[in-house]
Amino acid sequence: MNEAVYILKRYIKKTFRPVNSQLAPIVSALNDYVEVVMEVSGAVPKDHDFDRIELNDLKSKGLLRNDLKVEEPDDMMKKRRSVLRALVKEDGWDWTDVAS
Repeated sequence: MNEAVYILKRYIKKTFRPVNSQLAPIVSALNDYVEVVMEVSGAVPKDHDFDRIELNDLKSKGLLRNDLKVEEPDDMMKKRRSVLRALVKEDGWDWTDVAS
C-alpha cells in the first residue's frame, strides 16, 4: 500500500488519481504506523538499495503524468520503506516477494 500511494501521488495523471485529501489519511496512517513500530520495537531506519519503481505498465496505459520526472523518494518515504522492509524480513519474506 505504501508504494501504491506513493505512485498515485507522484506519478499518475490528476484525471486518474484520487485528490490529495483522499490520500492524506492513508499517508498519515502509514506514517503513524511506522512511528509506533519504531517506538515499540526500537527499530532504526536503515539505508537500503530499493529497486526503482517500475512504471512501464502504467505508461503503456496512458496513466502517467506528461511532466513525469522520476524523483528520489523523500525522507519519510525512505523511513517507511526501511521499517516496512524490516517487518517483511522479520516475517520470513524477502523484499522481492513484496515488490513483484
